[in-house]
Amino acid sequence: MEQELFDVLDFILNRADERSLQAVEEALKRRNAQMKGPGGLGMGVGKMAQNMAQDLQQQLSIPMDGIRQNIRDFVVKMIKQQVPDIPPAQLDILLNEWVPDPNQQRASKSGKGLPPDVLYTMVKQFVLFSLQKMSAQEERNIRKEMPNWPELYWAKFPQAVQKLISAFLKGSIDEGAFWQAFEQLNRG
Repeated sequence: MEQELFDVLDFILNRADERSLQAVEEALKRRNAQMKGPGGLGMGVGKMAQNMAQDLQQQLSIPMDGIRQNIRDFVVKMIKQQVPDIPPAQLDILLNEWVPDPNQQRASKSGKGLPPDVLYTMVKQFVLFSLQKMSAQEERNIRKEMPNWPELYWAKFPQAVQKLISAFLKGSIDEGAFWQAFEQLNRG
């Protein structure tokens, strides 16, 4: 952390041009305003990252992809500072939730906006089926209405939920972590 602070100060004091200094000044103003907001931060990490990326793009005219990558790297460092032993699959899910790719975000919103309770039921059924823990009666009832329901469900799940389910079914995360992460996504 000290090295990061030193690097930032070195950049500001020795290498930043006027536009860069203006961007830093705006970022500091925004950060100070957020610190004074409710709860100390005023908004979640994801919103802060998104706002920072938008501000920097407007002020420096840098392509958004470059800024997004810098923000993603920053968020990864923040997450790893708080949870050093976070599994890579869970890190990826949190990262994509907090700093989403706008192209993927548009795709996931088109036709996949399921109510939280419906999504929960679908995920629960899909996971139980995948783990072969679903009762035969429940599976028959669902198949009577939708013969290829697992494929239909999967297609309806947002990409972040698909990745989370895959990580759980492959054993990358345990059941408790899976449901906790799903709850966060489902509250979204």
